[in-house]
Amino acid sequence: MNEFVIILLSLSVSGALLLLLILGLKPLYKNRFSKRWQYYIWIVVALRFLLPFTPDTTIVGSLFEKFGTAAIMNEIPTSPNVPIPVDTGNKKSEPIQTNREISTAAMREPFNKYACLFFIWSALALGLFVRKITVYQGFFQYIKAGSTEVSDIKILNLLSDCEEKLNIKTRVELSYNSLIASPIMIGFFRPRIVLPVRELEDKELSYIFAHELTHYKQRDMFYKWLIQIVVCAHWFNPFVYLLEKEVNKSCELSCDEKVIAILDDKEKREYGDTLISFLKSNNLYKSSLASVTLTEGAEQLKERLGAIMNFKKKNKAVVILTNVLTLFLVISAIVIGVYTTNSGAANAHAAPLSNPQLDTEGNPSLTLDVSSCAVNVLPATDDKISAEYNSNVYDVKIDESDDSRKVSISCKTSTNTNDEAIKLYIPDIDYGEVSLTADSAHLTYDFIRSGNIAGNFNMASVFLALPEGFNGSLNAVANSGYFQLISKDDFKNTTTTITNSGDWGEIYTPENFTESNGNYTFKNGTGDNVINVTRKGSGIMGIYTSDAFDSSNFPEEWKDLWSDTWQGTPWEDDWWQNGWKEEDLQE
Repeated sequence: MNEFVIILLSLSVSGALLLLLILGLKPLYKNRFSKRWQYYIWIVVALRFLLPFTPDTTIVGSLFEKFGTAAIMNEIPTSPNVPIPVDTGNKKSEPIQTNREISTAAMREPFNKYACLFFIWSALALGLFVRKITVYQGFFQYIKAGSTEVSDIKILNLLSDCEEKLNIKTRVELSYNSLIASPIMIGFFRPRIVLPVRELEDKELSYIFAHELTHYKQRDMFYKWLIQIVVCAHWFNPFVYLLEKEVNKSCELSCDEKVIAILDDKEKREYGDTLISFLKSNNLYKSSLASVTLTEGAEQLKERLGAIMNFKKKNKAVVILTNVLTLFLVISAIVIGVYTTNSGAANAHAAPLSNPQLDTEGNPSLTLDVSSCAVNVLPATDDKISAEYNSNVYDVKIDESDDSRKVSISCKTSTNTNDEAIKLYIPDIDYGEVSLTADSAHLTYDFIRSGNIAGNFNMASVFLALPEGFNGSLNAVANSGYFQLISKDDFKNTTTTITNSGDWGEIYTPENFTESNGNYTFKNGTGDNVINVTRKGSGIMGIYTSDAFDSSNFPEEWKDLWSDTWQGTPWEDDWWQNGWKEEDLQE
């Protein structure tokens, strides 16, 4: 749900930027390009407001990836309860609980916030759309109820001639209505032209029919409703109302241009006089949403008359410039882009990475999939997987067999109301293939002592510690989130490579990691265990040895976090704090 809200906001920003770009270029094309082009170019803006299709790297996409990462960093608990292993002599670790319990209030907050925003948006968007449909239906019934069919053969023949000239095969109905002062067209699939009850000359009728039938042929009613969908979806964005105004104005100018393209100067003036004649009376009922009309106001009519008298057919140079600008604006719409989760989702649910370094035959596999919740993994006291959690909030599925252990954890509701994080108890045994997936979640796991680990972490906060004597491999992708990998034996038995493929964020490594072109390698590693970690998208990654925390290496923006988290806790009780002095925080 939070992803939907962010995508919607990115669409709104993207559409607004493209709209402003086109308006900024308007002085260049207003009197040079065809009105038809100026009408249909707004479709590009409408689609940018509605369609979340975009390349992987775009302006708005990058902006909202930073926003999404910041949201994750603020919302996902950053004070996990990491059990400290104690050597019991039997190669198993017994957890000692510290005072660093995960703050589930922080986990509840994002659900509450985004659920509230989604509810407000959907209620108002749906309400506005229903109201617009109701207005249209009411107007349609209002006009239809007061209308009488035109039976004058001469007028019907004029209409038929116009239909033939415009190559319109659909039968268009014609009626009179005493409640209107200007001709209108209503109906999507069964069009009807409604005339006011007044004396009209044949010339006037010909211009009226040509105008309204052009609206029908251009499918202007569908175009206008496309814009109404944009308005309903982005009701909170003032720029969509500006888009609606521009489309309505351009619609009439485009229609006029189409009609007068075959008229001489005298006929153009007569056509303009016809428009003026219907402006002299006030409409009793007016709705640009519900219909396409002949006239909609004096201010707009002034511009329309000017365009009629200044109309000239465009030469080849203008046509070429029009095509060039169209291509430029389409490319701009693509480059501006939106925020999507396609790549992140692909990374989060990718197939397990290959190239295992450990012979896992005979050891059971382990699969852990965590979504939209906070999970603290602890050693089980027996050989069974179990969990402590609120069953009204979370869905925990456990599947165990001799050769496979699978756990899937997700949140049932849009609002997390649980008072505590989930405690998941997993047997501390030798595993073979290990798959860890965290999607918009928090995961703490610090006692996987063997196995080929494939990690996929998307918009997640993950604390993964490899214990002393770790025997296996790690291939992990961390996409747009907060990932911390700690080696309790200082990576000495590993060959480690950290790859930075992200477009925003940082990687923090100890001094004995060598960086070259975005790749970090552990210069002291000589072991057969292989660790490969890739950072994608945006976010922060920390790679630490047990003594890597010092004031020169530790990020400034994290100092307060660590100080607040472990305030009142003896530094010597935390193995990862060795070498990091409390007084360093005061510098």
